[in-house]
Amino acid sequence: MHLPTLRQLHYFLAIAETLSVSRAAENCHITQSTLSSALAELEDMLGVKLFDRGTRKFSLTQVGEDMLLPARAILEQTENLVRLAQQQRAPLSSKLVLGIIPTIAPYLLPKLLPALQTTYPALDLVLREDITNRQLDELKRGTIDVVLMAFP
Repeated sequence: MHLPTLRQLHYFLAIAETLSVSRAAENCHITQSTLSSALAELEDMLGVKLFDRGTRKFSLTQVGEDMLLPARAILEQTENLVRLAQQQRAPLSSKLVLGIIPTIAPYLLPKLLPALQTTYPALDLVLREDITNRQLDELKRGTIDVVLMAFP
């Protein structure tokens, strides 16, 4: 029995969340053709179609709907496994995705980044600059670890 890869499940969920191959590919930082190929491989492996593809409409099939919760749970548990292992490492020595809003980034980052690099040289810091609402959505989805934003 062949099992889906975590990457295939991630791509499946990205498409399911956006119902758009182009937006999902953009969110995953890959090309549309790479994403389409991974989805086709997943569907071939499972022997079912996960999406109905119309000329203007893209929607989940019933099997696709049924796979959403288990696929999310698998990815969440895998992330938990990695977090458990990382807790044994030195503090701030793994990947940290930092979301920051554009209005404060130019003021905070020039001071923050050198200090972080000096204090935590093993930190793999990934910056995501975007507006507050999208940052908070990403935080809820778990694709961003921390958000720096201004309050009214």
